[in-house]
Amino acid sequence: MDILKPLANPVRRFYPYFPVRVPAGFPSPAQDYIAKRIDLNELLIQHPGSTFYVRAEGDSMMPVINDGDLLVVDRNAEVVNGSTVLACLNNDFCIKQFYKRSDGSIELLSTNPEYPPVNLPDDCTFEVWGKVTAAIKTDAFK
Repeated sequence: MDILKPLANPVRRFYPYFPVRVPAGFPSPAQDYIAKRIDLNELLIQHPGSTFYVRAEGDSMMPVINDGDLLVVDRNAEVVNGSTVLACLNNDFCIKQFYKRSDGSIELLSTNPEYPPVNLPDDCTFEVWGKVTAAIKTDAFK
């Protein structure tokens, strides 16, 4: 898929960073200075050549990942039990928590208790496309 090819020379943009903790409940006085600038690529992307974004759909991973969140997926990040992954199961993509049992069987779990675990049958096609390393909460501000 062409959409998974990384940019040859990604543009780095640095945005202002205010090194204060801001209460989410009651307003506090703002600081009048910028301490430094940060690059979100530096914070969110460990392997630029193998990282891409997808948009989450549905509620099976709520409250951790919401419908519409922008997910950062790293194809080179180590996947261990409990990792949230982008997987391809019988040619359909899904976001789930990955667990490999001692007998070699694989189970995919949702963080929403309304959804049952997915135990992979022997005759299915399955591939982990990458580990979800961050969720950007874009729908929270609509």
